[in-house]
Amino acid sequence: ASADGKAIALSKDHKPNRPDEMARIKKAGGVVFCGRVNGELAVSRAFGDCRLKRDQIVTAAPEITFRKATSKDEFIVLACDGLYDVMNNSEVVGWVHFIQGAGKGLQVCV
Repeated sequence: ASADGKAIALSKDHKPNRPDEMARIKKAGGVVFCGRVNGELAVSRAFGDCRLKRDQIVTAAPEITFRKATSKDEFIVLACDGLYDVMNNSEVVGWVHFIQGAGKGLQVCV
């Protein structure tokens, strides 16, 4: 999200090497190898990937953040690891501002 031009992280990356995610994966019978669930998937929570969900090694259960919207809030970005593996929160906010300034807005972002 962006408020007054500044990035606000509303979630943590769902990476298998996060200590809490690694513990959850191990408890479900999985392993983290080379930063991937069972050496395959680079995220620990996802839609799809049904084979890894049988024992909840990977889950779609969300981590939820509540934040009251204010008049300074500009937008929220919902994106996957494909974006956040190459850009940090501040870079994403800068990119959205650039796109908005170019008059492209939703044409590019959808």
